[in-house]
Amino acid sequence: MKVELIGTGCIGTKQNSASSIVNQKILIDAPNGICRILRNLDKPLEYIQTVIITHYHADHIFDLPFLILEKAIDYGKTETPLNIVGPKGIKEITKTLYELAFTSSWEKVNEMLNINYIEILPGETKYINDLTLEAVKVEHDAKEAQGYILTIDNQRCAFTGDTKKCEGVDYLLSKSKILIADCAKPKGIETHMGIDNIQEYAQKYPENIIVTTHMREDTRRELEKIELENIIIPQDGYNLDF
Repeated sequence: MKVELIGTGCIGTKQNSASSIVNQKILIDAPNGICRILRNLDKPLEYIQTVIITHYHADHIFDLPFLILEKAIDYGKTETPLNIVGPKGIKEITKTLYELAFTSSWEKVNEMLNINYIEILPGETKYINDLTLEAVKVEHDAKEAQGYILTIDNQRCAFTGDTKKCEGVDYLLSKSKILIADCAKPKGIETHMGIDNIQEYAQKYPENIIVTTHMREDTRRELEKIELENIIIPQDGYNLDF
């Protein structure tokens, strides 16, 4: 499995908003600017077969209408479905956003891209091509927020999405040796994990690798002072290949 963190920041940072690509074809979240970022990284939208949304905050989904439209414009009608996967209401949310952005082409682009909307709830597992995807409830100020465990060819990686310290994060760490984890704040709050939480998890699960993302600038600077071998503080474009 190859995981590339194409965004490790959050709103207001120099880095791109948090997003990752798995095996060049699975996109985790569609934040502000993702289409331009992918083009700048020479990653054609044609390669994206599945988009997985963690929750419905703007910095995780608002570029999804652009991705849909640009794929349709660039590549036209396709028989290979574009899978859009997310929490309860994923089709309705996508439709609402798309029609706010582009008023008259919803039905046309859905037909052209053969879009397959897949709703997944916490505790459920879905099988999408060679991907096994499990959704895990996490705690954030978006009630639908969830993390995911991705398994492909017996290799596994987990993503927290946005979350505070909670049972869901423990579950993700118990099931996957590699965790891409929210670390927005120097100290954890009710909506996001902080450095204190990441240190605690790193010590509790010493055999795991925790890769921080969704970092503010001050959080990144403080994280870089930590000397724990199982914490990785990546820049945009960081690759995990395992």
